[in-house]
Amino acid sequence: MVSPLIEGGQTLTDFVRGLTSPLPWTMIVELFRQICAAVNTVHDRQVIHRDLKPDNVMYVGTVHGFPHGLVLVLDFGSARRNNNFAAVDGTTPLGTKPASI
Repeated sequence: MVSPLIEGGQTLTDFVRGLTSPLPWTMIVELFRQICAAVNTVHDRQVIHRDLKPDNVMYVGTVHGFPHGLVLVLDFGSARRNNNFAAVDGTTPLGTKPASI
């Protein structure tokens, strides 16, 4: 897998810690929408990230077409491909308990 070089961004953790005032709710919703869209895209390809957390999301800032800022989901090192999303035994895909994902 080859990833692009991303310059000028910071993790979502660092971005939030550096805030001096609350974010507008419209910005929060837009950033969350982008994270959900990224996760949905990899799920459509039968891939599970398995380590989604603020440290693995990069806030790039305002770029063309993204007035509230752009976020990117990073670090797919723990990701696994799964062809069976229909678990029936109370576990999540890959047979893991929800708390361990």
